[in-house]
Amino acid sequence: MLFQVPVVLMLATEGEVVSVTRVGDVEPQEGDFEAARSSLATGTVAGAGIHPDLTSRFDFWPVATAGSQRAVIGLAFAPGERPLAPDTLVDIVGDVLALALDRQHFRVIRDLRPAG
Repeated sequence: MLFQVPVVLMLATEGEVVSVTRVGDVEPQEGDFEAARSSLATGTVAGAGIHPDLTSRFDFWPVATAGSQRAVIGLAFAPGERPLAPDTLVDIVGDVLALALDRQHFRVIRDLRPAG
């Protein structure tokens, strides 16, 4: 089941990972970070064990936002337990996350405007 899969959420600003949150027992390694950065840079899904880093254990989905903060969702499926089409569920979660990040971004911009 999808909720039993180790998950990592990385937030990035200007291409640099600034926050990592994980659920499950798989600790992200350098190869995982490289795959996550590639997913963010290209805006495409980066599959586990595939270029740019063959050692990555996570599949990464980029989350596009209107602000400068971006995110990537990573799932580490056990061998032989990857569902046929996880994209649909991950896209839904990504859309909700993008809305939350955009709302946070625009709230900060509104609060920074001079009163007048």
